[in-house]
Amino acid sequence: MALTCVTQIVMNPLTQASSNRQGIAYVLSRMDWYWNLSSLLLDENFTEAHSQGLRGELEKVITELYSKLLLYQMQSVCYYHRGRLSVFARDLIRLENWDGELSGIQAAEIGRASCRERVYGEC
Repeated sequence: MALTCVTQIVMNPLTQASSNRQGIAYVLSRMDWYWNLSSLLLDENFTEAHSQGLRGELEKVITELYSKLLLYQMQSVCYYHRGRLSVFARDLIRLENWDGELSGIQAAEIGRASCRERVYGEC
């Protein structure tokens, strides 16, 4: 039991770095998609009065997604600019939750997709 716990703690720095790299790769692979989201808010279909509520909801969802993306990227920059000993110590106790942050981004993406379905009747 104690050996398992110690092994888990020692493996944390490896898994944390790997989780961060996978998250960065995911975010970068979707960058064009994120970039094009703003065009949804500028769509001419939102000029009608009845769609202003939907536009506000879509804007809120996109803003939340962008906030999560920026936070993830800023935390990653800080992660890679810290000293190695500091990063190792923080990873031992899993101070950053890279998997949780990435899950939050993916949940915000799903929220955006469901909002788009309500607006356009598509995904």
